[in-house]
Amino acid sequence: MRHLSKVVGFVAGMCLIVSAIAQADRTWWASGELGAGDFKLHSDQVTGTREPVFGLGFAGGHRLNDKARIGLHVKGWLVEAYDLNYPAQGESVTNVMGVVDVFPLRAWERFFMRGGLGLSIYSVNRATAVGGKGLVWEGAVGYEIPLNEKFFLSPAVEYSEGRLGDVLNHVGPATNRRFSVIGFKMGASYHFGSRKGVWNR
Repeated sequence: MRHLSKVVGFVAGMCLIVSAIAQADRTWWASGELGAGDFKLHSDQVTGTREPVFGLGFAGGHRLNDKARIGLHVKGWLVEAYDLNYPAQGESVTNVMGVVDVFPLRAWERFFMRGGLGLSIYSVNRATAVGGKGLVWEGAVGYEIPLNEKFFLSPAVEYSEGRLGDVLNHVGPATNRRFSVIGFKMGASYHFGSRKGVWNR
């Protein structure tokens, strides 16, 4: 419950920031995404191996101009599927981040680069494992493919890395726990609100 309240507070704070910036121009975007990647969990004591994961995410925010937009990105990576009939099964990472997308190239005007920073929550149901939370960052590159003036497909490659804290118990210490994910995703986005030349690219 403490983790949930922190995530809700973070989301609310990001919404207030975006709302304040967007007073003069009601130009918005929202997206959903599916992806697959390689997940690695390791610490000072254990070097982990990469495992295949499935990703699901949502993002949205304000388009500042034709070169940049800001928003909130909520992304989950499923490492092991949860099973109600087997409570010791299930492992996932959830990231909640503020993001900035930049469109830096005039020749490839729909190519974008993303940077993000926020909170990561690691959940695991195995009796010998311990969950955690900490700071996470992500970087991604992608390209918007227009279907019409409002809808876009956005293939992208993403890398994220986060800290999960230390575990000190009788089972065995695990200090400087961290994870990384390299993934490919396909997103679909919708742009709405005042245009003011933002989509005249």
